[in-house]
Amino acid sequence: MIPDATETIDADFDITATAVGQDKDDTTASNAGQTKSVTIDLLTEWDITSLLPTIAAGDQLSFTISSNTSTEAFLGIRFIYQRGT
Repeated sequence: MIPDATETIDADFDITATAVGQDKDDTTASNAGQTKSVTIDLLTEWDITSLLPTIAAGDQLSFTISSNTSTEAFLGIRFIYQRGT
């Protein structure tokens, strides 16, 4: 994200993982009250790894983010896959 001010952002993340043909609320994680201090105009990452629900092969993810700000520019989501040992 690219913040429009130097501030602390309070955000709620609702993340759903489900496969085609399954109920849309099959695996959901809601995580309210996540905070992040940001600096105006500096590209910032928000690591939500610990917030993800259990994801199975073939699942599709849906993200809903709400926050105490109205003008943050979320640029996208970056996934890094690590195979379990």
